[in-house]
Amino acid sequence: AAACGCCVLTNALPAHTRIQELFPANQSMVYYRGPISLLSRLWQLWRDPGWREKIATEGQHRVIKHHTQQTRAEQLVREVQALTRSGESQAKRFR
Repeated sequence: AAACGCCVLTNALPAHTRIQELFPANQSMVYYRGPISLLSRLWQLWRDPGWREKIATEGQHRVIKHHTQQTRAEQLVREVQALTRSGESQAKRFR
C-alpha cells in the first residue's frame, strides 16, 4: 500500500522486528496498539488530511528508495561479499 502512495495504518509489531527502523512511526507509517489506539489513529488521520498525505508521501518515498528489487539484490550481494570475506579471513587463520 505504501508503494502505491497510500497512508498505512497498521498494528505495532514487537521491537525485534525493527519495522519502525524501516518505517518510522508517524513519519512514514502510523501504528496502533489495540482497539482504542486504532480508533484514535483513525480519527486523527480522518481529521487531518495534510498529515495523512505526508505519511503517504514519505512511505512511498521510503519504499521506492529502499525496498525495490534492485536495492534488495544490491543488499544481498553486499551480504554475500561480507560473508565471503569473513570466510576467507577465518580460513587463513587455520592454515
